[in-house]
Amino acid sequence: MMLQPELIENFIDQDDIEHLKKMFYSNPFSRIKLPNNMVTLKKKEEINYIAELLDINAENVTLATLYKHTHPHYPHTDYHKREISNIVVPLEVSDDSTPHLVIFDQVWDNPANTWVFDDTKAKFQHNKELLGRPCDYDILYSTNKEVEDDLYEHLDHQPKEYWHGLSGKAYPFKPGNVIKFDAKSIHGTSNMTCEYKLGLTIRLDIPFN
Repeated sequence: MMLQPELIENFIDQDDIEHLKKMFYSNPFSRIKLPNNMVTLKKKEEINYIAELLDINAENVTLATLYKHTHPHYPHTDYHKREISNIVVPLEVSDDSTPHLVIFDQVWDNPANTWVFDDTKAKFQHNKELLGRPCDYDILYSTNKEVEDDLYEHLDHQPKEYWHGLSGKAYPFKPGNVIKFDAKSIHGTSNMTCEYKLGLTIRLDIPFN
């Protein structure tokens, strides 16, 4: 049974947001200019801090990563062998706009992939790239219809036909919010007017509470 997405608003206070941001910006890799800068947290004290903050068991964390996007991330999934659920914590947006995390109703019941549309140069180490659209593959629960206009308004950085067969909801990427969803759910970044956004993603080997 798939886990339904859950949004908890204003769950993380500003002091903890600043502490998590410091974890990212104090890492030398954060200063490299990439479309998607990632800093994986591996120290026991870092994982324990995040676990206490989110009221989860540190032993269930399979991955904790701070990431900085300067471009919308392609639709993808995060399931490998152990991951069951995802938690995303928005930490920073470079201006006063509100980008969104779009979580689709559709599911990829295979190890994680990223659909890169017609971008033959896009390469991903873990969530391996697939040319084409999600609907070109055997995804579950495809609508077999054009994406609805109210969802496409968050996705108009790509042609409308790229989102064929998809439905879902856009969740505000607002610092302090917590967004939980199934690791097999297709999801991606909405259109962005900001220069960058910073967030924390945690993957668990159990369903979220």
